[in-house]
Amino acid sequence: MTIKSISLAIIAILMTTLFGLPSVHAEDFARSLTDRPDQDSGNEIHFVYVLTKGETDEHRDTNNVINGWVQEMQTWLQKSLQHQLSIDTFNGRVDVTFLQSAFTADQLCRTTECNALGKLSQELHAQDPQFSAAKVYIFNLGVILDSKTCGWAIPSSNLGLTFSNANQCNYPDSTLETGIRFRSFAIAHEIFHTFGVSSFCGDGSDLMLDFPQCRAFSNSYGHVITTIDTPRKNYVGGDASGLDLLQVPVWSDGSGTFDYVDVKPLSGNRLVLKLEKGQAHLKVGGKTGRLDWIWSKRIDATFRENFCVLSSAGDTIESREFGRGCVFAVPSEWKSGQEYSVSEEFQVGPFHGSAKLVGTLA
Repeated sequence: MTIKSISLAIIAILMTTLFGLPSVHAEDFARSLTDRPDQDSGNEIHFVYVLTKGETDEHRDTNNVINGWVQEMQTWLQKSLQHQLSIDTFNGRVDVTFLQSAFTADQLCRTTECNALGKLSQELHAQDPQFSAAKVYIFNLGVILDSKTCGWAIPSSNLGLTFSNANQCNYPDSTLETGIRFRSFAIAHEIFHTFGVSSFCGDGSDLMLDFPQCRAFSNSYGHVITTIDTPRKNYVGGDASGLDLLQVPVWSDGSGTFDYVDVKPLSGNRLVLKLEKGQAHLKVGGKTGRLDWIWSKRIDATFRENFCVLSSAGDTIESREFGRGCVFAVPSEWKSGQEYSVSEEFQVGPFHGSAKLVGTLA
């Protein structure tokens, strides 16, 4: 080994010792356009580094930046909740997908229409159709779509985003004053919003404090140690703010239960089916309307994955669709008067539901 190699090795060891960076090989930092093989199963959180059209590439997916923010969040959650989230990893570090968006910042979020998460999720799915709606996706953008926040999320969904370069998210003393960097704070905050936790204005230090909803605490926000549901009744140990996080199956230790996020169908059919004498009829040789149900919990369908099955007399049609409900083309060779069944299973992050309908072909 040369003197130069020895020196580089010593520097690498010192960096790992002093700063806690994971020991990785060069190939671990390679850019990926797809979701790499999972190391764990379950409802993981996956991160996507977005480069908008015309934006300078800061390589946050390959230079350990996003990985560092997530690891800090995990350390803080372990200290605060004695739990860590189930994060999508590859070779021991956060698996971050790179997305070169075809949109500029203005195109992602216009003044009169802001559908950034819808557009980004469509681009991500087009880039890699194997992306699963069973994961929660947190997009990291360098551009600022909202100068008043560090990010946003769709409630009860699998989509959120953060802005890494917003001035309000780069407060240099945030770790000293709040116990966690604003960027790591924002990631945890938006993830919890996707699970369905609403804003909590109980005090000026809570993780789920939002503005302008919690305007009364604007003076203390960012200058006190961050807490997480101190009363333990709003979203940790109780569900006054939407749901109890501890019961959601999103933790690395396997805690939580799938029954808690099971969404039940409340109707046997919904609008699109013609009913005669209590039976739903599908027309042979025709295309069905969108088959769906009314569910016990309103779950966002921006990136919803449906597994649909239509069966009759031993013949089966299966489809994997995104959006709301299922659509089938009923084969013309199927016989009217025969019984059919339609079943649907959907997945949106940790939320899932299944339903079945039986009727007669007409």
